[in-house]
Amino acid sequence: MSMQLMPSTSGPGVLAPVRPLRDVRSDDLAHVGGKGANLGELMRAGFPVPWGFVVTSDAYLSALEAAGERERVRVAFEALDATIDLEARRTQIAELRRRVQRIPIPDPLRGAIEEALGTLGPDPIVAVRSSATSEDAPGASFAGMHESYIGVRGTTEILDAIRRCWASLFSDRAVAYRLEQGIDEEPAIAVVVQLVVASEAAGVMFTADPGGRDADLVVIEAARGLGEVVVSGAVEPDHLEVDTRRWAITVTHPGHQEEQLRLDDDGAPTSSAVSASMRSRPVLTDDQVLELARLGRDIETAFGRPQDVEWTLAGGAWRIVQTRPITTLGGDVPPTSQVAVRSEASFRGEPFPGEPLRAELHGLAASAGVAVGAVRILTDPAQAAAFADGDVLVAPTTSPDWVPVLRRAAAVVT
Repeated sequence: MSMQLMPSTSGPGVLAPVRPLRDVRSDDLAHVGGKGANLGELMRAGFPVPWGFVVTSDAYLSALEAAGERERVRVAFEALDATIDLEARRTQIAELRRRVQRIPIPDPLRGAIEEALGTLGPDPIVAVRSSATSEDAPGASFAGMHESYIGVRGTTEILDAIRRCWASLFSDRAVAYRLEQGIDEEPAIAVVVQLVVASEAAGVMFTADPGGRDADLVVIEAARGLGEVVVSGAVEPDHLEVDTRRWAITVTHPGHQEEQLRLDDDGAPTSSAVSASMRSRPVLTDDQVLELARLGRDIETAFGRPQDVEWTLAGGAWRIVQTRPITTLGGDVPPTSQVAVRSEASFRGEPFPGEPLRAELHGLAASAGVAVGAVRILTDPAQAAAFADGDVLVAPTTSPDWVPVLRRAAAVVT
């Protein structure tokens, strides 16, 4: 059955279409999205956050209205059906993206964005990051499902990146998640524009174990260069765990990183090799790990609940580029992951006969628990038609593009 859209929610009043991060508060969530609201609260609490501003969801909806597209987009999105053929739905979603990406940015909004860019310095190099108004809501997380662009420079390029962030409301992965979560409000999105940190190291930090084993553990993943390689799963980061009862590093699992992302002289992200000598060294010193863990616990205290934090390190200074609630915490779970494999295994999506097999796989557990299913080895999310509900996904790596498959998997091995 098709979904019935609810009007987009909004808080008291309507914000200016462009708002400095330092003026954003949690009450502005409906206008600035989860990312924008949390960054504003971090700044308010005195945490180190790169300067920037938010193009509000009101600005997006006004631009749609001015282009005569808002009602068309609403009707087309309402007609989407979670049960229709996947390829047919992709075609409909692609048309929605095209409609949004080609709308012009009205002159008053363009002027407000140009003025805000001027406050960041001459010719700033920025990250342009989506901030959906349903993002990071309790029990749901849109982390990584909408687009972000790093190393963007020049007004024309920045405006184009903002439009692409708007269009990413209608990516296959974001639409699939909205349908499956039953989120029925009109899709709207804000966009955060922030100065880029040319980081020497970056990564993610959970201020409590996301697998639910221990609320006193801080879990850190760290890689060299820009943090996009960690968030996207492009490299295996260093994995560290800190027991905050005694402030001791209890787990150190070296990662594997042959390439890193750095900003070139023009501010564009460029891949470069990590030397053999650097590969053998930890990304962070023990003192830096403990310092970062303490910073994470301070952030948790400020927000009143465990947080999933994105951080960077440049010139010995920490910067926090995102925080959101951990949405995976719940009841008791086992401390390890196990996957039982049935005989209906397949290779690259094609079934093949085999003897019944039970295998226990060892490695880093992304989340704890026990699952049973038939293995499907896929190399690309486009092979989703070969995947059945309850299968075990085995893939080289995963990204938000895999969401339609991940939602149907009993377990994931990557």
